[in-house]
Amino acid sequence: MPSLTKLTIVGIPVALVVTQFLQPKVELLGLSRTPVNLNNGHCQVIPGLEACEDAWIHEASGLAYLPCSNRESRLNWVPAMLHLNASALPTYSTDAVHIYDFATNSHRKLSITNLPAASQGIYVHAIDVWVDSVDSKKLTVFLNSHRPPLEREKSAEVGASSVIEIFETTLGSDTMNWVQTVEHELIRTPNNLVVTGPRSFYVSNDHRRKVHWARAVEFLHAEKSDIVYCDASGAQATCIVAADGLIYPNGIAKGPNSLLYSASSLVGNIRVWEAQEDHTLNLVEEVHLPRPTDNIHVSPNGEVYAACFSRVLDLVASSTRDGQEMGVVSPTEVWRMSNHSGVEEDRGSKFAMSLAFADDGKIMSGATTAAPYKNKLLLTGGGDLHIALSEEGEPWVALGD
Repeated sequence: MPSLTKLTIVGIPVALVVTQFLQPKVELLGLSRTPVNLNNGHCQVIPGLEACEDAWIHEASGLAYLPCSNRESRLNWVPAMLHLNASALPTYSTDAVHIYDFATNSHRKLSITNLPAASQGIYVHAIDVWVDSVDSKKLTVFLNSHRPPLEREKSAEVGASSVIEIFETTLGSDTMNWVQTVEHELIRTPNNLVVTGPRSFYVSNDHRRKVHWARAVEFLHAEKSDIVYCDASGAQATCIVAADGLIYPNGIAKGPNSLLYSASSLVGNIRVWEAQEDHTLNLVEEVHLPRPTDNIHVSPNGEVYAACFSRVLDLVASSTRDGQEMGVVSPTEVWRMSNHSGVEEDRGSKFAMSLAFADDGKIMSGATTAAPYKNKLLLTGGGDLHIALSEEGEPWVALGD
């Protein structure tokens, strides 16, 4: 039998590896975390808004623009999660942008004009909108669209043919007109968008490669990716790497002045960047956020709302057909980062982080967006049938199907 001394010599390094490498990942991913509920009291159901990954809200009018799909399509086609069964998708996409009206508690679908037939519709993920500086009702809508490859049967081998689609519309209109498709070798795995002009934007690439065996074990070791800046005002789009070396960059959002925020689905922080004149991003600060994060949105007063996953394995399971048939749900959390004094300030940061909303998944499963509107919060889920509204000081109102 091995001696106690030998076991100790071997055991101590192993224990150190587990403690220093695996334990932080176990804690971040919530493998042993107990779901909690906070501010998730009352619910109201509104049918017809399904699998809406993201949201953009026009503050003055109270209209929210939502890129929506359906749960069946999400089971087969979410490139970020390696759902790459394009052969199971309809020939022409049924995805669409919907408008939700806060004032009337109603919604409607936008029709698309002039989209080239070769696009086969839009395969929606994220949305951002540019408001014209002269005519505030003129909107330019940016969507990242994960088009299937021409040979759909090879989608698992080659991944999506992702592009940025640009449309123009008038605030409140029932149609939006296609004006441009942006393709570039640096736009590989686009996840989220921040528009900076009528033809310019930042986009996060959630992965370095569209498909690779290492993506199956990225919880243990993830290949670093980037945020890209693109200008599509010329005959050919020009893109540069604005920030590199990022692990699973997901949501990005425009802050005050030249600030930009970015979140990660595998690293527990929100990064604060300052855009430079050449459009590269200079890191200002990293703020600790102890959860994997999807999309982030900024309120008019500068607070950042982050949609987070409390238990990542539940999220993965709830995104499969077997998981949905078994009723697996993914707990939701929303964290708020503010520029006020708080616990983070004691560590030298001017940002304070606090939990604003939590649900064990029975009302809101796997929320991917938490967008503020006045004293409310709009929650949407990329694979859910729910959107949710909250009101400060009142029970939260969840809307869904």
